[in-house]
Amino acid sequence: GTGSGATGHEAAVALGCLRFFDCDMHYSRPMLARIVRALQAAAPHDREQFFLATVGARRRMERKWQETPLAAVFSVEDEWVALKQRAQAAFVRAALKQRGVTSWEAFVAFDADNNSRLGPSELYGALRWLGVPGLTAEDVVDFFELADSNRDGMIDYPEYMSIFEDEDDAGRRAAAADPGVEGDAGEAGGDSDGD
Repeated sequence: GTGSGATGHEAAVALGCLRFFDCDMHYSRPMLARIVRALQAAAPHDREQFFLATVGARRRMERKWQETPLAAVFSVEDEWVALKQRAQAAFVRAALKQRGVTSWEAFVAFDADNNSRLGPSELYGALRWLGVPGLTAEDVVDFFELADSNRDGMIDYPEYMSIFEDEDDAGRRAAAADPGVEGDAGEAGGDSDGD
């Protein structure tokens, strides 16, 4: 129990929202999903404007939130879009593995103009080549906006990896960057509540 009478899930959502209000920028994927779910009534642009106003008042502007997991909160409309993107990313990982292609080899192959970055048409071609089921133009736009965390209109290799890397690898990388990340769900009841 949490000692507050709240369920583990409720406590985890509250913790995530409080960390968001405190301008924290590093979260586990389950915590990001909780934050998006809690804030889904606000448009991603409104969430971003709130965060920018808050982080500006806290004098943390020198930190680049665009290159942290927090960027997903400002690009994902709701939890269902995020779920669909995770499912498609899992499909891409499996398709690459089935073809015996590493993430780097795939990135180089998808980069048709050899500029070390993927544009929207290159991403679309990659997803079609991999046979992503039910792929629509909207899916490609959603994927692209999610991956393009620095919003420069292109996806570089680190952005590409942030979307298509294995979720276990992403959790380990986030924990290495911020030792408090692994404990964010566990401190408030963990992920055993079925969400």
